[in-house]
Amino acid sequence: RPAFTQELQTPKLLCFYNGIADKEDVSYLRLSDSFKKNIGKTDGGSDIEVIVKMININNGRNENLLNSCRPLKDYAMFVEQVRKYGAIYDADAEVESEKLADAINNAIDSLPEDSEIKEILESRRAEVVKLCIEEYTKEHADYVRKIEDDRKNEKISQLEKDKDQLEKDNTQLKEESERKDKIIAEKDRQLETVVNGLIRLVKDGKFSVDEAAKYSGISTEEFEKMMNSEK
Repeated sequence: RPAFTQELQTPKLLCFYNGIADKEDVSYLRLSDSFKKNIGKTDGGSDIEVIVKMININNGRNENLLNSCRPLKDYAMFVEQVRKYGAIYDADAEVESEKLADAINNAIDSLPEDSEIKEILESRRAEVVKLCIEEYTKEHADYVRKIEDDRKNEKISQLEKDKDQLEKDNTQLKEESERKDKIIAEKDRQLETVVNGLIRLVKDGKFSVDEAAKYSGISTEEFEKMMNSEK
């Protein structure tokens, strides 16, 4: 028996992005990406999924959309100008509130006179400046933290690669050493076979010790030592 007798409208979730990280014009955020991964489990994962379409509204992105909505385009321009003027005071990665306020005021003043949001921003300038300072400072802190995390992850990744390469090199060295040991052992076995045959010939009086040593490729002393070890 159905739980609902009335059809519902299909929900659509949408958000705008104007952060400083480079994002595609359109991307999708999935709630399941935040779930703890149950590695090894075979239950098929979560029974809940939410997908949000994220549209990049930074200036120069999704131009058709921005051109069709003047307030949104002006907002994108304003955000770009805040970052532009803010960067002037951001050489040491530390932006003082007073200097950042100047950057925000400059961004407001730089908007075209026919901008649909300029009048609103000017009428609430103090509130806008305060809000932008908080957002800019947080954005900058998040950006710095992301860079540090990326560097840390890059170092970890490089260490893991170095470890894998070291293990691979050690495996190759071990295999090469074992291969050489087998070759040496085989040569020793072949030499022992030859020497044993020559020892029998010496004992049968067919070769002298010097002749047998010469044919076996070892010194007379070594040959005599091997002869004596057989007794």
